[in-house]
Amino acid sequence: MMVKAFKRGILLWMLLMGLVLFMPSLGLDLHAEEATNVTAPSNFSATVTQEDSDKYVKLSWSYDSPEYVISIERSDGDSNSFHVIENYYCNNPGTTYYTDYPEEGVPHYYRAHITSIYTYDEEYYYGYTTPVSGPYTPVIKCILPLNKPEIDSLEAGNSKSVTIKWKKQNDADGYAIYRKKGAAGEFQHVKTVGAKAKTTWTYENGESKELYSFTEKGLVLGAIYFYKVVPYVTYNGKKYYSSASDEKSVQTTINKTKIIRSSSTRKRTNTIKWKKVSAASGYMVYVSTKMNGKFKKIKTLKKNSKTTFTHKKLTNGKAYYYKIVAYRKTANGTITSESDVYMKFCSYYGYDRESYEARSRRIFGKNYYSGYSSAAEASSHMKTISIRVWDMNSAGIKYPKTVYLTVNEKIAPTVKQMFSEIFKSKERIPIHAIGGYSWRGGRSEHNEGLAIDINPVENYMIDDGVIQAGSFWSPKTNPYSIPLKCDMVKIMRKYGFYRGFWGNRKDYMHFSYFGT
Repeated sequence: MMVKAFKRGILLWMLLMGLVLFMPSLGLDLHAEEATNVTAPSNFSATVTQEDSDKYVKLSWSYDSPEYVISIERSDGDSNSFHVIENYYCNNPGTTYYTDYPEEGVPHYYRAHITSIYTYDEEYYYGYTTPVSGPYTPVIKCILPLNKPEIDSLEAGNSKSVTIKWKKQNDADGYAIYRKKGAAGEFQHVKTVGAKAKTTWTYENGESKELYSFTEKGLVLGAIYFYKVVPYVTYNGKKYYSSASDEKSVQTTINKTKIIRSSSTRKRTNTIKWKKVSAASGYMVYVSTKMNGKFKKIKTLKKNSKTTFTHKKLTNGKAYYYKIVAYRKTANGTITSESDVYMKFCSYYGYDRESYEARSRRIFGKNYYSGYSSAAEASSHMKTISIRVWDMNSAGIKYPKTVYLTVNEKIAPTVKQMFSEIFKSKERIPIHAIGGYSWRGGRSEHNEGLAIDINPVENYMIDDGVIQAGSFWSPKTNPYSIPLKCDMVKIMRKYGFYRGFWGNRKDYMHFSYFGT
């Protein structure tokens, strides 16, 4: 009897457990009516967010069910082809967020609806899922913009042309260039440049830049043009344009000229010549005594055919910096275009800072020292000049005299001017013997008439303590010995003649144009 009662108890327990396990599916049917009033999520929005270089779409919505699944859909390029991008499980009522990373530059459309609700039975503590088909939220359009392009430069080049350069963007498939004439004009498309177009690399202020460029020709001279660059991406064969660059403007101008030649054919002058600019009305000449100094206008030439100017009253051996500004008057005012800065030493005479190339060109007409092959050839390039010097009689009284000195004809004006200043100096160092050109064979500036020996007996040549020529050098006791520091040495260096000091070998009598 007890066994039967036990068996009946077991069967009843199993029946009850089966009923409990069957309740969720049974509850689905029982509670189906409760799910028919599901509404669309409220406050549905899609906004672009950027953290550092990471851009994304942030979706948000609100719903009062504690647990539910929302289906998020997106259509790319238009609002007609939605597809599910996420079935998102939400386990808290209120505002919920979801992050999407769609393609940049393409318009995207979003919508969402509830697909199922989770419910819990408070008496038996079991839950069940109710599939539903809630209404869609309103469709929202959202675009992740391309990075804003940056115009690197906008320059008026040759007459009636403008060159625009802008930085390459990795997120763009190409760029459209727009231009308008004048601030009140309307932008017009002038060129589309694909991402595979040629680029150039530049390095400026520690930054390496990859640049696209485009040159537009045939513009109106003197007009002011505004440009902007608009990037785009291509999706399903269609171009989608993004935010334009900031506008930049430039005024078309005339060609800039170039200084092509310079000379100092007369003392204390520089003559410069530049290329003619056909569209110019004339030129303005500017000068500065420093490379980055303030430039001063010194001449206006009112004919475009006038392409030379002689600058006067200069200091020999001093550097002058020139630029030529071509100009023309237009309806939008006077337009100008300036040349690159050109440096010119006043170089009628030799000078201390004269370069090796300039010295070579002065003497040999070349950029290097060439010399002469024979005494006959050398003598044909020499000139004898008269110079005034001081000497001293047996009583120790200084007196002036004229001596003759043979030197290279190309350096003769320099030597004559140099000794003129030495003669006028207060020290009046006496000279009783002086020599210039002397054919000695081998390598010597005396062969070319570019070296001068003064008072050779009293200004010896000594090599590592051994006298090679002359007798002594004693400037403190002998007036014909030339001191290390004196007006004569300073003046000769001023005109480009250096004393013969080469390490342990010192030639106190010797002064030469190339320093050898």
